[in-house]
Amino acid sequence: MSILRPLRARAAAALLLASPAAAQQFVAQTNLFPGTARWSEGVECADIDNDGDLDVFFAEGDGFSTAGAARQNRLYVNQLVPSGTLSFTDESVARLGANSSNAKAAVTADVNGDGWVDVLYVNAFNLQTPYLYINQGATNPGHFTLESATRGLTEALNASGAQFGDLDDDGDLDLVIVDSGSSLLGGGGGKPRLYWNDGAGNFTEESGAGWNPSTKRAHMDVQLCDIDGDFDLDFLGACRASNAGGNHYLLVNEGGGTFTEQSGLLPSTSSNCYELEVGDLDGDTDLDLFFVSLSGFAEGAVRNELSNGTLSFATIPGNLGGDDDNEVVLFDADDDGDYDAFIGSLGSREKLWRNNGDGTFANATTEVQAVSDPTLDLTAADLDNDGDYDLISSQGEGFPQSAWTNKVYRNDGPADSRAPIVVAETAAEAGGALVAKARVRDAVRDDAKDWVRGTAHYVVGPLAGPVGVALRGQGPAPDDLAVAAGTRVSFTNHTGAPVSVVGTTAPWTFDSGDIAPGASWSRVFVRPGVYDYEVTGGATGSVTVSGSATSADGLRMGGDLHRFALPAGVAIAWELEFVDWAGNTGVGEAHRVDPTLGSTVCFGDGSVGLCPCGNTSAPGAEQGCRNSTGVGATLLASGSVSVANDDLVLHAAGARPNQPGMMLQGVVPTALSFKDGMLCVGSPTERLEVVLLDADGAGSSTGSIVTAGAVQPGFKRTYQFWYRDPALSPCGTGSNFSSALIIDWL
Repeated sequence: MSILRPLRARAAAALLLASPAAAQQFVAQTNLFPGTARWSEGVECADIDNDGDLDVFFAEGDGFSTAGAARQNRLYVNQLVPSGTLSFTDESVARLGANSSNAKAAVTADVNGDGWVDVLYVNAFNLQTPYLYINQGATNPGHFTLESATRGLTEALNASGAQFGDLDDDGDLDLVIVDSGSSLLGGGGGKPRLYWNDGAGNFTEESGAGWNPSTKRAHMDVQLCDIDGDFDLDFLGACRASNAGGNHYLLVNEGGGTFTEQSGLLPSTSSNCYELEVGDLDGDTDLDLFFVSLSGFAEGAVRNELSNGTLSFATIPGNLGGDDDNEVVLFDADDDGDYDAFIGSLGSREKLWRNNGDGTFANATTEVQAVSDPTLDLTAADLDNDGDYDLISSQGEGFPQSAWTNKVYRNDGPADSRAPIVVAETAAEAGGALVAKARVRDAVRDDAKDWVRGTAHYVVGPLAGPVGVALRGQGPAPDDLAVAAGTRVSFTNHTGAPVSVVGTTAPWTFDSGDIAPGASWSRVFVRPGVYDYEVTGGATGSVTVSGSATSADGLRMGGDLHRFALPAGVAIAWELEFVDWAGNTGVGEAHRVDPTLGSTVCFGDGSVGLCPCGNTSAPGAEQGCRNSTGVGATLLASGSVSVANDDLVLHAAGARPNQPGMMLQGVVPTALSFKDGMLCVGSPTERLEVVLLDADGAGSSTGSIVTAGAVQPGFKRTYQFWYRDPALSPCGTGSNFSSALIIDWL
């Protein structure tokens, strides 16, 4: 795992965007990579020796559509940390061995889970197998052994791209490699190859019905991402050709690594397209597309319509140039919170399109130094550890060889000051673990890289709470609450007007949103520390958390997904923390489950498919979708899960005051958008009893669940509260749902 460096202090003047009269933001530096300029098709950065600076791989090998000379696989080691100055030494042979190939790309990942980055060189023209180099790790950091054959990559392919990702959700990184068949740009075409990882970095090719992509010509690019918002990785691939059934690939993961081809959903685009990139371009949380050569030679953006309820795509209007371009990198060049597009071009200079925030773009190319060269690939990385992202280009094809000098465009713009954003979270028990996942957005999206590391912090029970804080006109009571790690704290509004509770201690900031009079909002406090907060009107308080929490690194599944395997079958509270290369820290919501009283199965976090109409819950653990009071309702349980004792009581809180509701029981958990919320009980659904809510929107079951639901020892049942909400609710249908519980009866 790479060491993420803290943001270094920079002079205030350097943090300002360059004005028209000032120097350009991106300035080319051509002398960083020693040696003779060669045809370089790909570039990738990684911290190979875990020393805290980024090293650079180049994929070299002559040949556009047919093979030229094979070249040494290149590795340049960054000397920033040992010397204090950004410089590179060519240690290709010393660290990779004397190995040449017709390489089109280099792709890095920790394939064997030992904490050290490995590298795959993607080779073309059916002349060499893919070259998989395994890092020797702690015994010889940043030195590699070529192990393709012994790890299952034994067939020579006509490949130009690849990506690693956890496609079957088992906690290791699988591999997809492009294969264009007999001809890289023509012929009969080929199919992408899928290889399963056994967890130790050994790969087996999949040839079954679950992976059966159509044959397409000139497949250039691989993107693994959660395009349909269901927390698994789908496959997209750009092709430089016209193909039946859609020019490009879209294979939707149905779960567990079984795919359905839906390539026809993508726009056909130009037959000149070498790459597409994936990222939220318009701020609606789903993943949009940016194509190089969307129409003719002009690049362009394509909006994902998933936030409207259906996976479909529509071109975003705008004419974005007309040069013959090869590469796009998405990153927030001006630190304003949206993705800009940096284009690698065969024209007179690279290009920069600044995002207006809605997926439309303005030309900012003059911010890039004009250099006429044949750029084939780009990547974004903070090579000098100053907190902003530089651009590294690889060169080849056409032009005299003297123009094939790989470059760094040093970024003199604003540093990355924004923490990674946790867009959505989910959790479920699988394979003996409680698997928590998060979709995370940060400043960079380039071939699935985002420079974000995730850590889970958790406390195993028994867990205390809920503990109450009363919000009154004179301030919170108590204003200095002391609790143990893992405690749920409930804030109840006893004023006559809406108030909010806003955390002010980084990185544990939180915001309740408006809490209506008489309503409650809760938060689970996981890690020890002092959490200061402010209440509307200026009153302040704090929650002091004692005890300890356990930390565990997560797996970056690929794209924007992170995965964490936590203890299952126990009372547990957890929160997920994400840190980027610049040292910015973002924290997701805190959650907790208790198998003795039920476990949360529906997260009201506003994820597509969880809450319709953008009906997001106010921040807080285990709430249902937001109702007209401004919060989501919560379902808790007290008593025991013993059928013989028959003493379990269900408690609804935070629903619409003075309204009727109904306790529901289901056999199989589901996830169905219904009315204003999310129905989580099903197959079949039983009505237990009607409950009348009090003035605070709370109510409890009074009858016997054992009798009403006819449960027996060994039964697993899902429970939820459905309640009336006739006020102007977010979706306006008049009813909503609480969070849900799964209870295993004993």
